[in-house]
Amino acid sequence: MLPQFNEMWRRRKPNLMPLSQHLPENDSRSPWVFLRLLRVTHWIKNVFVFLPLPFALATGAELDPLSFLFGLSGFCLLNSSVYILNDVKDRHRDAEHPSKRYRPVASGEVSLSMANKLSFILGILGMLLLGFGAYYGGCNYLDFRETILSLPGIGLTYFIANVIYTVWVRSVVWLDVIFLGLFFLLRLILGCSLSGVYPSAMLLMTGFSLALMMAIGKRYSELSSGLGSVFRNSLGTYSTGTLAFAFRGSALISLLGYGWYCWSSPLMDSSGWWWSICPVAIGLMKYHQEVIRAGGQIEPVELVLGSYWPILVLGLWVVSLMTSMN
Repeated sequence: MLPQFNEMWRRRKPNLMPLSQHLPENDSRSPWVFLRLLRVTHWIKNVFVFLPLPFALATGAELDPLSFLFGLSGFCLLNSSVYILNDVKDRHRDAEHPSKRYRPVASGEVSLSMANKLSFILGILGMLLLGFGAYYGGCNYLDFRETILSLPGIGLTYFIANVIYTVWVRSVVWLDVIFLGLFFLLRLILGCSLSGVYPSAMLLMTGFSLALMMAIGKRYSELSSGLGSVFRNSLGTYSTGTLAFAFRGSALISLLGYGWYCWSSPLMDSSGWWWSICPVAIGLMKYHQEVIRAGGQIEPVELVLGSYWPILVLGLWVVSLMTSMN
């Protein structure tokens, strides 16, 4: 089912138009064009938001479903707002890219003015929904620490960091990978905020290592595609050997960090604390294998969406985690 679902978001023969040519005002655009513009499939990255949920529930934290729904929906819209800004800035390079040229802005299916307006609207709506989520979650804005870790604070940090990344950081070697990891880490912190718990130092370290692994995997995939620095300046400095080493290293640190957390956490049963480590190890090894084997022929997001194993591993992790808790 997932492979067929993934094909719905692709256009094999798009109508390529000059970037300067705008669509007619009375043109009835297909809703699928705008869904591709929003990169709805990339919302799968927000699975990081759900990772703290089992631990929060085990501690007895009170979860407000309405706050969680508002917060997650707002962050998804904020994601799409940033993606559109990125597409607008990269439209000329994307137009020459073998696969990115099919994106709505690069192909001319959506005009620049329409893309900018939609990005602005989605950004405002996203921040409003995050604000509603914080309100229903009982955020105390007089507490500085709580305000920074509130939903609007996390959303604003995510948006500003993405603007900095798009304008400058993505051309700086290694710093671009750190920022990509930061975006995943902010999703994890958002999940903690929605779950009503403060993130521990071990959770942040493990989460950032995992996020860094995914970011390095993305760069490895781009470099392996053979496009080099033609479409991304920082790729001219990387080497596949260095990225592969960093890829494996960050995966190992993630596994060790999670294992240490399970072993030392009072939430875990003394005899079954290691159960949930097994699916984590399987998932990390499988993701590494798939990215290396793909050789840049498919993006990591599409790789995950087009496979069944992520759902199986995630389900196994949840079951083993719940059974290993006190």
